[in-house]
This record gives sequence, structure tokens and C-alpha cells, in this order.
Amino acid sequence: MGFRTAWEFLTIIPLAGNRAVKAEELARSMAYFPFVGLILGGIIALSNIMLLKILPASVVDALLIAVLIILTRGLHIDGFVDTIDGLAGGKTKEDILHIMRDHRVGALGVVGVIMLIMIKYLSLNSAPTASKNFILIAMPMMSRWLQVVFTNMYPYARQVGMGKAFVEGVRGRQVGIATIFTALVLIFLFKFNAILIMGLMGIVTYLIGLYFKKILGGITGDVIGAVSEANEVIFLLIVISSRIL
Repeated sequence: MGFRTAWEFLTIIPLAGNRAVKAEELARSMAYFPFVGLILGGIIALSNIMLLKILPASVVDALLIAVLIILTRGLHIDGFVDTIDGLAGGKTKEDILHIMRDHRVGALGVVGVIMLIMIKYLSLNSAPTASKNFILIAMPMMSRWLQVVFTNMYPYARQVGMGKAFVEGVRGRQVGIATIFTALVLIFLFKFNAILIMGLMGIVTYLIGLYFKKILGGITGDVIGAVSEANEVIFLLIVISSRIL
């Protein structure tokens, strides 16, 4: 049941019918977030293998990003845009949170998401061919693992909101399961470089959280989505470094 909840929240693909989901189910489902990310990574890695048979690698990389956005219905990109708009337009905590709730997209939000996709594309295009599919498999898993860790680290900044159920409901058990699963898969893919990758990404995520705690008093669903998108880029930047792979 937890996997189904995680899958239907994180992807556009329904498993079976519609049902009401309780807040505590959402929080418990976070243990399965990296597993969902791994499946998404497997889908884009398989897409990479198939598309390379008929298209140039540079075109395939753009299509892979599009596939991932479609599969996740742009959930985290939406949070990224809202967060950029809030930070760019708000001077106080209340202003920032209000702007983040506004459905209109500001100029800097548009620029931010263009930069995000451009860096992600160029990083994929620069990834070593020999390990490219491993990178594609791990990228969504890593970002979703850090969603669980990030959500457990910091308080919720609003009185109400969709992210409240996750932030206030996630426990060490979910973090532990997600972390062990992620570590085992990453060690299989990248051997002991996995420890360095997880450590670096964990430190960066922690520092980002400190920043939001300072200006907002905590995090929101949009911030979680924004950090998830940022972590996909951070992962790619780490693994394309010649010192890692």
C-alpha cells in the first residue's frame, strides 16, 4: 500500500482506481520514494538505449528530460518555479510564502527553470558514455531519497498545506529504509564512490535547508520540490566530475 501511495503521488501513472489517502499514509509512503525514483530511472535508461538506435545522443538527452517531466507531471518543476518566484519577489517570510502560492509565473521563475533544464541537459550530454545508463538510473532515485531526508530535517513553514502531512508525519523509520535502499543500489552502481556522492549531496541539501529555515522558519511542499530538482542537477555535476568517475 505504501509503494502504491508513493507511486501515485510521484508519477502520472495510476495503479488501480481512485481512493482517499490519509495524511499518515502519505508520510509512511516516503520510505518507498527512492524505489519509485529507481523505477523512473530505469524507464529513462531504457528509453536512452532504445532512442540511441535511431537518434543522435544530443537529441536523446533532451527527450529523456522531457520523458521524466511527463512521467512526474512536472510536480517538482512546479515547486522549483514557485520557489524561485517567491525568493525573487518577496522581502519578508509572509511575502515569500504568499508569492509561492500564486499560480502566476514570474520572469525569474521562467529564467530559473530554463537554466535548470539547460544545466541538466548539458550535464547529461557530458556524462561518460560507459556509465551513462547507471547515471540515468540513479539520478531520480537520489533526488527522491533526499526528499525523505530533507523533509525529516526541518519543520513546516506554513500553518496548512499539502507538504504538512509529509513534514510532520515522516519518521526516522522512513528515512532509515530509504537511506539503506539508496545506499545499496548506489554502491552496486558506483562502488565506493557512492559514499562520496551521498555525503556531498547530503551536506549540500542540509545547507540549503538551513537557508530556508532562516528565511522562512522551515520548508514547504514547493521547497521540497525545488530541492529535489536541484539535487538532480547536483548529482549530475558530481558524477560527471573526472574525480568521481
